This record gives sequence, C-alpha cells and structure tokens, in this order.
Amino acid sequence: MQVITVVGSNGAGSTTVSARLAIAVAAAAGGRVVVLDSDLGFGNLERAFSVIPSCGLADVLAGRCSLMDAMEATAWPGLRVVASGSHSDPTRVLSAAERLLLQQAVEDLRPDCDLLLIDTGISPNLFFFAGLADCPVLVMTPGQDTYGKHAALLTALAAKLPRIAVEVLVNRVEDHANGMEAFAVMAGLCSATIAADLHYLGALPFDGRLDLTRRTAHLAGTLMAPGPHEAVDQIAVRLLTPSAAPARGHGPLLR
Repeated sequence: MQVITVVGSNGAGSTTVSARLAIAVAAAAGGRVVVLDSDLGFGNLERAFSVIPSCGLADVLAGRCSLMDAMEATAWPGLRVVASGSHSDPTRVLSAAERLLLQQAVEDLRPDCDLLLIDTGISPNLFFFAGLADCPVLVMTPGQDTYGKHAALLTALAAKLPRIAVEVLVNRVEDHANGMEAFAVMAGLCSATIAADLHYLGALPFDGRLDLTRRTAHLAGTLMAPGPHEAVDQIAVRLLTPSAAPARGHGPLLR
C-alpha cells in the first residue's frame, strides 16, 4: 500500500485535488483506494462523493468504530472515503495515544488497500499525516499574496521532516506555462532557505465547478461528467510509480 498526503494552505483546493486523484487511481488503475479526510475542524471531503457518512475519523479516535468501519463506498468501484466525522474543534491536536492508534490502523489497512490518500489541508495535524506518507503533495496557487504562505508551509514541513521530497501541484492557473512559472517562483524562494527536494507534478486550470471552498452543493455529478481525464490519470500513475515516471519538472497539465 502506498500512502500519499495532500497538503495546502487555506483556499488552495487540496480537497478537490484529493478527490480527483483518488478517482483517477480507482478508475484508471482499478485499485483499492481509500481517501481519508483528516481535517477534524472543517473537513468536507464526503461532499465530493455525495456520501452521507455514518461515522468518521473522529469516531475512530474515540474508539466508537474502526478505520475499516468508517469507510463508505462511493459511486466509483474500489474507491472508499473516510469522512472527518467532526467539525467541532479546528485547533484540535492529536494526542500521542491517538497518533499511535492511527499508525496501527494504517498498518492494519495495508492488506486491503493499494492506495491511502490523506487530505490534510492546513489542519493542525498535517505534519503527523505528512510523516505517514510515502509522497507528500503540496497544492499551491500562484500569486504574490500566496507564495509567502506556501513557502512558510514548506519551511515548516522541512523543519519537521528533514530532507523531505515534496511533489508540487499548481492549482487554478490558465495553462501549463503558468503552472511551470509559478513552480519556478516557489522553488526559487525556497532553494536557499529550506532543505526540501521539490518536484513539479503538474498544473490544474481553474474550474469553478470543482471549487469546494466556494460551494456547498454535492459535486459527484461534476466529477463523474465526461471530459478529458487522461492528464489526471498520468498524474496518478506518476505518483504511484515514480521510478517509471518521466523526469521531474515535466508534469502534465491536469484538465
């Protein structure tokens, strides 16, 4: 089982990216995929799949159910979602006992899952979940008012997880060239100050239909609508099989 953690500052769109990547793996590779919403304060990942969960991560931490019990089936065969299960305390930090419980739950999941994709956003526990990952993915948006936030997040990640390798996906851009430009700016800002290995994963053009931060309606219909998904599939393949992937710095444009 591979573990991928998606992080991003507020408004960057990490939840939408998590949903699309999970769908791409489940649809293209036919794998057993679990996508977990770890944001106990403002998690809303279940909306992307039109799922009404009976329990979630908060219930797992409270001992009311297991991680397996918290998994809800979706419209995509092989893809299950675990909701956060609580919106009561956005500042909640997991205790040492809760971290151990989740580490064991992830280990227990390995025989029944090919990919565990964790959406953390900017939750207080993102460093713990990033530490669980084989591959952290940073979702960033371009703009002079956002580069500082992304650089601060990368600085914190590198401090907590020295020599970390981070895949960077640029969200809400006009085209591939804009994505490459934004990544170059970010890499330039960070190259002299943090010990992190940054790789350009790709770019996602702005699509208001998929903006979970500005909508409350279910988005399963939009995510399932016909459209060009080849580039999304390529991103998923690159994440799952990095040794066979093209040279970093040439990620495809997500559409």
